[in-house]
Amino acid sequence: MYEVLDDERKFHLDIEFPDMGIDENNKIICSISKLLIIGFRKINMKITKNELNFTKVAGIGESGTFKGVKKMSYHIILNNGYYFKSVQDIKHFILFLYEIAETF
Repeated sequence: MYEVLDDERKFHLDIEFPDMGIDENNKIICSISKLLIIGFRKINMKITKNELNFTKVAGIGESGTFKGVKKMSYHIILNNGYYFKSVQDIKHFILFLYEIAETF
């Protein structure tokens, strides 16, 4: 659910899921956005939707779970000057997000 290229990085999610049509895809991304905002606020970081930058690509999976399946790939980057200090910090935050998601 995350990619880290070196120790100190902006928060970056790389999310892939089967393409379920524009309305369902938008619902998924909206839910993820809400989850991120709630998660960051719970650690006392005030963020806005404008600080979450999204890019998306649609394609056909070439390997793994999505091989031969039309899929969506989203990259979400938090662009507010905050950097995670280590891969472990990001892992802990991702686990924290999973806990929050269970209450949705």
